[in-house]
Amino acid sequence: MNSLSQDITQFLRREDGAAMFEFAIVFPFMLLVMVMIWEGGRIMWGFQSAISGVRDATRYLTRVAPEDTCVGGTPTNSTFAATYQTKINSIVGTSIVGNTPLLPTKMTLTTPVAITVRCVTGISNYGNVAVGKVAATVQIELPFKGLFTLMGGSQKDFSVVVADEGRLYGI
Repeated sequence: MNSLSQDITQFLRREDGAAMFEFAIVFPFMLLVMVMIWEGGRIMWGFQSAISGVRDATRYLTRVAPEDTCVGGTPTNSTFAATYQTKINSIVGTSIVGNTPLLPTKMTLTTPVAITVRCVTGISNYGNVAVGKVAATVQIELPFKGLFTLMGGSQKDFSVVVADEGRLYGI
């Protein structure tokens, strides 16, 4: 009986597996931090591609819009947005969908891209200046969202509105 108690005492005093036990305790938290960094990088990459797409669409719009859009202080072409809607949606959609072979992000346009035109007066010697705005609502899906519930996070995807505007120079 004395030999058994000595064996148990020696077993409890040994430190051979201490590092492995500590790693087993810390590993889930390290994994969670790694996944959060990965998700954050994917979100930033996807958000930057959405911003890039909206900026490209705005640049396109400022170059192809008619020069006389703001004659008289109000936008004169009522079919302005409909004329360029398909091309603008294509520019923004291509940037969002086909953007990241390295860090694939599930991003979708939730509504068609909004195109608005407003006339600004009194800021230049040219009279009324047409300003076009392109806005896209993008939904970003988080594939690792289930892991965030381990630490009390939510499981929701989120939407963001990305917008840019520029002066319409016309053709």
